[in-house]
Amino acid sequence: IMNLIEKTILDGDLPQLHRMTAQDPRLIQGSNADGLPYVFLAARAGHLAIVSYLLEYTGVSMNMRDDKQRGILHHAAFSGDVPLCQYLVERVGMSPTEGDIDLDTPYEIAAREGHQALVSYFESVVGAPLSRMYHNPIRTGFFPDPSIVRVGNDYYMVNSTFAFFPCIPISHSTDLVHWHIIGHAITNPEWLDISDIRDSHGIWAPDIEYVDGKYYVYVTLRLNADGKRDNNVMRRQLVMVSDKPEGPYSKPVCLEVDDIDPSLFVDDDGSRYMIIAKAAQAVPLTADGLAVAGPAKTAWEGTGERCSEGPHIMKKDGYYYAIVAEGGTGYGHGINVGRSKNFYGPYECSPYNPVMRQKDPAAPIQRAGHGKLVQDQNGQWWCYYLCGRPNQGNYTTVGRETALDPVQWTEDGWFTVNEGKGPSLTQIAPDLPECIYERNLFDDFNDTKLNLEWEFVRNPDNGSWSLTERPGYFRIWTRDGQLNEIRAKNTLLRREQELSYVAETKLEFYPDKDGEQAGLTCYYSTATYARCALCYEGGRKIQLVINRNHGEELVAEVDKVKEGPVYLKVVVEKLTRTFYYSYDGENWEQVGVLENCIYLCDEGVPDDPKRHTGTLVGIY
Repeated sequence: IMNLIEKTILDGDLPQLHRMTAQDPRLIQGSNADGLPYVFLAARAGHLAIVSYLLEYTGVSMNMRDDKQRGILHHAAFSGDVPLCQYLVERVGMSPTEGDIDLDTPYEIAAREGHQALVSYFESVVGAPLSRMYHNPIRTGFFPDPSIVRVGNDYYMVNSTFAFFPCIPISHSTDLVHWHIIGHAITNPEWLDISDIRDSHGIWAPDIEYVDGKYYVYVTLRLNADGKRDNNVMRRQLVMVSDKPEGPYSKPVCLEVDDIDPSLFVDDDGSRYMIIAKAAQAVPLTADGLAVAGPAKTAWEGTGERCSEGPHIMKKDGYYYAIVAEGGTGYGHGINVGRSKNFYGPYECSPYNPVMRQKDPAAPIQRAGHGKLVQDQNGQWWCYYLCGRPNQGNYTTVGRETALDPVQWTEDGWFTVNEGKGPSLTQIAPDLPECIYERNLFDDFNDTKLNLEWEFVRNPDNGSWSLTERPGYFRIWTRDGQLNEIRAKNTLLRREQELSYVAETKLEFYPDKDGEQAGLTCYYSTATYARCALCYEGGRKIQLVINRNHGEELVAEVDKVKEGPVYLKVVVEKLTRTFYYSYDGENWEQVGVLENCIYLCDEGVPDDPKRHTGTLVGIY
């Protein structure tokens, strides 16, 4: 009977399907031998009559999703049938820009399959060709807490770095979508000692502004909470200034304000304030913005939701708008807004609150909040905010990322973000000059400076690594301290930016003492990581070791490793990580497989209280 149903659907024989379902309506709820539900099968076959019958006259749900979170329109796009897709869009209300778990949309499927007529129809619905669309997140990988400023036709962004160094990447764009790092706000390790800072402490939520020809970066330095450092101070604020966006920036100036997430607001009369949580407190600053000039006073107390953070105040058309993230940094995160004619209020709450929040627990973008607005040179407003992409469950392994959505101003002077629909997966790009740069996925260490994508874990030991000692190599010397210790030095990493990728390196290392090791690591923190290392343990070996916040565990081992160079590789496929080694870089042998690597994310280790970063990959 199952085969007969499948054949009936593929033949488009609606009368026969009527007869079969009249006898047993439950039959149509099933799937074919490949597990494809019959409504998806009919959509892929392009049979409008059968799809409409199933949706309108049987118990088949129009909200069905497969294991990749693809809906009926995704499957219909494979058929290229315009009338079917038109029915699903115009009658059923489905969207050609709705993404699956990999952010793939029906619009993109139609283009990839070469269905030009369907592409043209989707273009008419969306209002832009596919080439004018962009994907969220626009900054993939560990780029949380975005702050942005426009200077002329250029845009600059900063993001949190926590315990990684150099601190606070400064990124540049001309089109608001494509970004690349041009510098860092703190590059001199002697100016900021974070060598004893615990995981997920350190540099929190920077803000960048441009005032009177200078770039200002304000940021929280989150210290350890054990009272053993700096007279029990838990948090202080740092300020760096430069006349160039890429730096160099001045030595950090300390502002003794014990709270989080500072931002700079300059009023029409030139008065400067540091806006800081809880909710939106205003700390008066001196004329140069480098010292506190008075006590903090609450401008807006927020809506009362939990865990307020990331406050900003902006002024437009006579109103002060206070923008605050509330609901916590997890899956209830969001952005709320209040406004007032007076800086210190009283503020009224927006009737559109929350202006940003993900309300669909199955959507491929979650944890949306902590945002800031910017107006482009065409007068259009945009909102940057953080978000996270779940990886086979609520595990945001690549960390919190940066997303972008358009802002709409209402007739009564409020604003919404993405028309209140929550995070978009695809969106029409700003009408701005394209920012073209080459994404650097390969590094031969053939320069005298490290590529700006690289980060050290805490302050590097500048006496134990070199790019010039052996040109074309990153030369590194062993030091005391394992990866599970804060004192470990010279772990060199770059952000994971995709849920699936391949990373490999060539290693020349000649250990001859027990404990010596060097290799490849997928690193979240001292408490959670995986490492594939060439080491000496009574002989030359390759070991695959994991730490799931319970100490190191040996997973696999290769004995009697030959002398000479060894190539190491990790193949990441969602939550599965497979490690390999090779002697020539062409013929690879498997070391071991790590499945269900949920410990490499914020959410996967509930007994570790502070986890706010993301997984990085690199060498140590």
